[in-house]
Amino acid sequence: AALTTDQVSMLTARQIAALGTDQIEVWGSDQIEALTGTQIAALGSAALSAIASDELATFTTAELGAINVKALTGLSTDSIAALSSDQVAGFTSKQIGAMDDAQIEAVIRAYNDV
Repeated sequence: AALTTDQVSMLTARQIAALGTDQIEVWGSDQIEALTGTQIAALGSAALSAIASDELATFTTAELGAINVKALTGLSTDSIAALSSDQVAGFTSKQIGAMDDAQIEAVIRAYNDV
């Protein structure tokens, strides 16, 4: 069973880092929205890839900026392209520098609302 939003908000960064994709895939939008910036920073690439595009679209610019650079490979180009121009403005220069060409193209598409 999926964790409640209260349970999600109480997870430590270490616990978040240990979560598998199968655990995160059963979470709904409420659980994803309960994640804090510190928890988001602890997500690995596999865990990040388990977050659906529409749920990623609920992240604020600060939360997107908190994503661990090493976890960026977990962001699909479709997920990135679905973000708003305001949201992609939250990516840091370090994050952009760590993205592959396809991800950067998706950022540009999102920024230009294409």
